[in-house]
Amino acid sequence: MKNFFKYILGIVLLFFTIAFTIQYFSDRGLRNLKNTQINDWENILEGKINSDIIINGSSRGFFCYNPIIIGNQVKLSCFNLSFNAGRSNLQQYKFDIYIKKNKKPKVVIQNIDFAYFMENKEIPDEWQFYPFVYNRDIDYLISKFDTKFNWFKVLPMLKYNQNAKLLKEGIMANFSNSVRENAKTLNGFCPQNRVFKVDTHNLKKFESHEAKLNIKN
Repeated sequence: MKNFFKYILGIVLLFFTIAFTIQYFSDRGLRNLKNTQINDWENILEGKINSDIIINGSSRGFFCYNPIIIGNQVKLSCFNLSFNAGRSNLQQYKFDIYIKKNKKPKVVIQNIDFAYFMENKEIPDEWQFYPFVYNRDIDYLISKFDTKFNWFKVLPMLKYNQNAKLLKEGIMANFSNSVRENAKTLNGFCPQNRVFKVDTHNLKKFESHEAKLNIKN
């Protein structure tokens, strides 16, 4: 019986060793895969950005403010710190982490829309944090929204259970710096043609609210 338990324990230890090794290389590959959201976080946490101008916003900032064009026009370094689908609280958390690791910017460009005045109850695009579950600053952020990240620290490969493509991309990134699954970013900016239909809905709500106020008055 004693030998049997040793055999089982050996299998479990072997499994965890292999799983943690695969996870390690995937995490490292994703962090070093240039021009991605994950690599942008890596540079933020390593204090490698230090831009004169910082752009804050949600999806409109992320997809619409080109820091390269802005920086070239004013002859200053510029980085887009926008949090895709992130409202005021997530934008603030990200900016606080940035300030903690990088120099204070000379100028902050803040995009404000209707959604800005609300707060996120969940983390959008949570996969961008997978390679950083052991980082204290990231842990402080995500622990406010989802406790399952605590399990990611002790159970290897669990975070990639529903995202095998990301796991594969991370492993391949150790051998090639070609972006595959994730949208490409340039200084934090992700150029895409987007139609923000939510703006129309928000304007209709605003007009309806104004109409109700006029009736009451």
